[in-house]
Amino acid sequence: MDFNSVEEVEAYSALRIENKIDKIEKKLNKLRYIPTIPVVTMALYIAGMDFIGYTLEHWITIILIGVLIILADQASAKRTDLLNELFDLKNRTNK
Repeated sequence: MDFNSVEEVEAYSALRIENKIDKIEKKLNKLRYIPTIPVVTMALYIAGMDFIGYTLEHWITIILIGVLIILADQASAKRTDLLNELFDLKNRTNK
């Protein structure tokens, strides 16, 4: 790209920052639903196990709970990283 003035460079930089902000906000919107997935999964699993008649003291239950905790934890960490990046970008545009 060829820029003819400082204003064009600044406008291009602002446009890139706005595009990054939009992408981050879309990712955050998708991550919003992750904490509800483990809760619903566990409720369905417990209801299914109760319906079948098995006890919840099974090793599969422990593995499922562990996987769901890890899933929620990773989503929370990713969301925190995205929020930090979003705040940095928004502070950069406000200056």
